[in-house]
Order: sequence, then C-alpha cells, then structure tokens
Amino acid sequence: MEASSSEVVLEGCKTLNIPQSSPNRENRTSNAIVVNPDFHPNTTQECLNDVDDNVPPLDFFCSKMERISSSVSATLPMDFSAVEIATPVTGTGEVEEGKADETPAILYKGETDSPRGWFSVLSAFLVNGYIFGTILSWGVYQQVYLTEVYPTQTNQFEISFVGTLAAAAMLSLGLLVAPVVDRIGFRLTMLVGVFIVPIALILASFNTALWQLYITQGFLFGFGAAFIYTPTTAVVTQWFVKYRGLAIGIAVSGSGFGGLALSPLIHWFITGWGYRNALRYMAVIGFGVLAFSVAINNPRNNPRRNATSRFLDKRFLCKEIYILMVYNLFVSFGYFAPYFLVPTYAVSAGISQSTASIIVAVMSGTNAVARIATGHLSDRFGPINTLTVITTISGLACSIIWALSAQAPLALLFFFAIVYGGSGGSYVSIMPIIVADVVGTENLQKGLSFVYTANVFGNLFGTPAVGAIVDSSSQHANGVLQAIYLPAIEYAGAMALFASVIIVYYKWRQGGKEAFWSKA
Repeated sequence: MEASSSEVVLEGCKTLNIPQSSPNRENRTSNAIVVNPDFHPNTTQECLNDVDDNVPPLDFFCSKMERISSSVSATLPMDFSAVEIATPVTGTGEVEEGKADETPAILYKGETDSPRGWFSVLSAFLVNGYIFGTILSWGVYQQVYLTEVYPTQTNQFEISFVGTLAAAAMLSLGLLVAPVVDRIGFRLTMLVGVFIVPIALILASFNTALWQLYITQGFLFGFGAAFIYTPTTAVVTQWFVKYRGLAIGIAVSGSGFGGLALSPLIHWFITGWGYRNALRYMAVIGFGVLAFSVAINNPRNNPRRNATSRFLDKRFLCKEIYILMVYNLFVSFGYFAPYFLVPTYAVSAGISQSTASIIVAVMSGTNAVARIATGHLSDRFGPINTLTVITTISGLACSIIWALSAQAPLALLFFFAIVYGGSGGSYVSIMPIIVADVVGTENLQKGLSFVYTANVFGNLFGTPAVGAIVDSSSQHANGVLQAIYLPAIEYAGAMALFASVIIVYYKWRQGGKEAFWSKA
C-alpha cells in the first residue's frame, strides 16, 4: 500500500506500536489528526469493542485502521513515533461531540499538558503516598509482630507473607478493576477503595491470630487499594504528553514520600499507643487522604459505559507486553526485600529500632525524589535507557553495598538506603510511559493491569523467599539462633540484575544494534 502526499496509510502493527524511539515526544502536543466528515470520533473505540477474540493480539489495529486510512488527511508528523492513533491530541483545546465535520476528531477533551491536569497528579501523589507508604512501612509492623505479638507463632518466612500479600492483591486485582472502570467510570471505582482500605486496617486492629492478619492487613487492604491505585495513574497519562514522564514521576513519587512520613509515624503510634491503636489511627488518616484524593481527581474523559467489557482483554498481550511482564517478575522478586528486611537486619547488627525505621524512611524519601528525577530523565534520554541504568544500579547496590554493610553497619546502611532508594523503585515511574506507548494512553488501564499482574508472584513470594533464605541460613551460637543475611542479600541483588538483562533484550528487539544508540 502506498500513501500519497494527501493520504497516510497505516501498515502493520509496528506503526502503531513503536514507542521506544521517540526523540520527538514533545512534538505530539502540536500535531493533529484531521479526519473527514464521515469519520466518527468514536471509530477507534468501536474498533476496540467489535473485534473478534480470535484475531491475534493488537493485530486488529492494523486491519481496522487500514480500512479507514483513506479518510485520514496528512497533518501527521514525519516521526510516526510521535503519533498515538488511539489517543490523538492537539493541545489546542476542546472539541465538542458531533462537530467532526468542523474540527479534528480528538478522543480526549481539554488541553494537553494543562494546569488542570496537575490536580490529577496531586491526587495520584496522595494515593501513592498513603497506599505504598503503608505497604513499605510493613517492616515496622513486622518487627513488632515478630518480637512482641506472635514471637512463638511465626518466623521471618511466615510473617513476611502479610506485607507481600497486600501488594500482590493490589496488583493482581488490576485485571478486575479495568472492566469495573469501563462500566462505572474512574471516580466511582476509586470510591470503592476509599472505603475498603480503612475498613481493612480497622479489622486488623482486632486480630487475635496470625491467620487473621493475612485476611485483613494483607488481602483486604490490597483488595481495596486495587480500586484506587491504577485508575489514578491512568488518569494522569490522559492529561500529559510532553511532560508525561515528569507528571508520572511526581505522581508515583508519593510512595517514597509516604514511606518517609509513615514509617516513623507508625513507629511513634506503636510506641505511644500500641500497634492496635496505630492501625486505627492509620485507618482514619487513610480515609481522609483517599477521600480528598478522589475529590480533586479530574479524569479528562471516562471510558464509554460498557456493560459487556471483557474481564481479560487478550488483545493487548503482544510480545512487548510479555517481555515487560518478565521484567516486572524479576524486579518484584527482590524489590521489597530491603524495605522489609533492613529493620530486622539493622537491629541484629546492633542498631536501635528507632534508627532502623529512620533508615527505611531515608530509603523511601530518596526513592521519592528519584522517581521525579527519573520521570524527567525518561523524557530527556528515553524511558528504556533510563530504566536499564536504574535497574542495574539497584542490583549492584544490594550485591555490593548492602552485602558489605556488616563492616560498618550504620554508615553503610544509610549509604545503601540512599543508593537503593534512588534506583530500586524508580521503575514504577517509567513503566506507565512504556506501556502507554505500546497500547495507547486510553488503554493504559488494561495494559498496566497485565504488566502489573506479573508483579503478583514476585511480591507474594519474593520477600517470603528472602525470609526463608534467612531462616535456612541461620546458625546457633552459644545456644542463641543468629540470623545470617548475606545469601538473602545477594539473592535480592541478583533479581534486579536479571531484570536489567531482560530490559536490554527488550531494547534490542526495537531495532538490533542500532537501537542501543537511539533515544528510547
């Protein structure tokens, strides 16, 4: 098929799926897709709804778009990497429905990179801060449960499942949340989480057995968090194009600032009023923060209400998504290990519990700043280049700095907290950018649901595996069981280094040797 000067023909899914070399990402805000009067603004969405399940993943874009290609006028930029067929944007303003014969067809209403979008960034920042801040502060609860509440009923391996179960449930249930958003919209979906999350912590405060923690502080907390976490991130991507990396970086940096604030706060609550009241106080704080977040959240558009939305939309399972799933699998197997293990490791090295909680707080705070920085760096140097570097650094931080920290525990642990905090979790701010480039911003909710599902296995079994390694490596000395942490530390580092190999392979798939010299 050939395209004349007045016509653009879209051939092959590669045209629609080429995010990895986008040096002119900022140009998207100034290019429009002009459509003839017969082209309805919702044609692309209708294409998404009526495609047969037997069509290979994402190939339906090719067959559908080729049929309407003769209607598309050529105001497209020369660099096709700057085009999002599912979410064309102009940055010029709002287009009313039914005006396709007068103005370009734009799926999203409102100006791109608009000041209004920053309200959604603040909303996502607060959600990330509370949800991930609570999860990352699990090590503070774990130390109390392990040494004071259930000292004879559990060990490192068993108690670790509570914290990881919360994260695993939140990410795995994203596949359930996506069709819910399609049916009732973003805000109503988020409100479900606003009520369930605090209820989970209140119920946890009445626990009398370890198995009850698994249900309340573990699964139920993650179940509620699933309804508010991914939707807020998806809304941010609707508003930004040129500054998408920076916006997402600021939004997800909330998890680091949340850990920085909540870790010592929870320790203070536990020390002054006991762990039961600490859970209740956190429930009250959570309800206030999450409710306010939903109130200021400003979806640029809601998906069309669709009562037949698919629970598992396999159309988005392309090879790129599979590779990103494998990357997330390896990363998640080691990512939470430092946050959950450092408190007990520090205490075993002679550091006080209060200082250990400060180390975790420093790690979280550094992570927060780094997520903003990596979001900006991904706009400047490309998301995959940035992701490769930070993943490698996080693996080396565990394998070298943390592994050698026994020589000077206090100084090296603080140094490790800064280096790992600055690299370990920053992939969270880059992954939505890559996934949005693969499936389009309007399908980000579904694309992220698949990618984050891979995190479930790592989040659920990764940290308990680290705990099991510690338990199996421990030795008795003078009648006292002494924990040996080095094998577990090297395991955490190895997972990140394996993940960096996967993302290098992903980059190589984008264009062989030439891809390594491109901005991606």
